[in-house]
Amino acid sequence: MCSACPCAKCRVCATTCLCAQCFMLQELGLSPYPLLWLRYTTFIPLYPLGVASEMTMVALAVPHIRKSHMWSLRMPNSYNFAFDYLYFCLLCVAIYIPGKDCFSSAPACSGRWALLSCSACMTTCEHKCECSAG
Repeated sequence: MCSACPCAKCRVCATTCLCAQCFMLQELGLSPYPLLWLRYTTFIPLYPLGVASEMTMVALAVPHIRKSHMWSLRMPNSYNFAFDYLYFCLLCVAIYIPGKDCFSSAPACSGRWALLSCSACMTTCEHKCECSAG
């Protein structure tokens, strides 16, 4: 097992447990503000941790992919098409970091809207999320 896997498992477990508790309490008619706040702010440290663990797993897999040519299709073949999985993985890693802001702004936007709900009076304020993305 690679050293990055525990980070990914921890991130998935933390976010899943928080979301499940929030959904369960909402179905019961309860919505404690601290739990709601925690649900929408844990992605701030956990998202970069997930990015780092996924990129570490790809980096650890590169030597094996290079040596075995797994999931690659070499020319000449009957399809007259070549695909190199190693270059595909490297391209994904190169795109992942600049594109991560697109994915991390969506939870921030939904969290900002959810946290504008007035938990003390249990009413929802009519605020729109004003995200810079979009």
